[in-house]
Amino acid sequence: TDHSMKKLALILFLFVLPALAIADNLAFMGIPLTGTIDNFSAKLSKKGLKMSPYSKELPAGVRSFEGTFIGRDAAIYVYYDTKKRTVYRAKACITVQSEGLAESLFEEVKNMLCNKYITVVDDGTQGGYNSSRLIVYQEASETAMPIGLIDLYITTFDQFYTKSYILHIDYVDAEGINSNTNSMMEDL
Repeated sequence: TDHSMKKLALILFLFVLPALAIADNLAFMGIPLTGTIDNFSAKLSKKGLKMSPYSKELPAGVRSFEGTFIGRDAAIYVYYDTKKRTVYRAKACITVQSEGLAESLFEEVKNMLCNKYITVVDDGTQGGYNSSRLIVYQEASETAMPIGLIDLYITTFDQFYTKSYILHIDYVDAEGINSNTNSMMEDL
């Protein structure tokens, strides 16, 4: 199935890359997905983001912020290795009130990302909505190694007879996720 192929691709992405040299790191809001969570948080604060009051309710390894992403109000989640405290992933979640607007925003963001980065795109569906995985490369060559991936997908949230649509723009740095996976493997 399409879902199992994506899982296999992610597993290969996570376990084959540690043996390969990775040229650069993926950036979120112009901030490389590297360094400590405290340093990354400080850089987000300089960009006008504020720590979310819900951040303390999240599990260890995740911090939540509120602010603007691509000119829209967004919830921002930053993921880090709890042992080394290094950042490896960040996600922006933009909530809109109509399915059409969510789908339009999905296409707009996908086009912007494809224009900014050198990518290989894997389109599919998730939860009945379009989804895309963009594997990001530093350079266009047959020997180039991915520096990360960006997942785009839509989810819904029902509350008191209203339905909201959430566009997830999820950045994962290859070097950072490999380091985090290796850190977790030490526990096994």
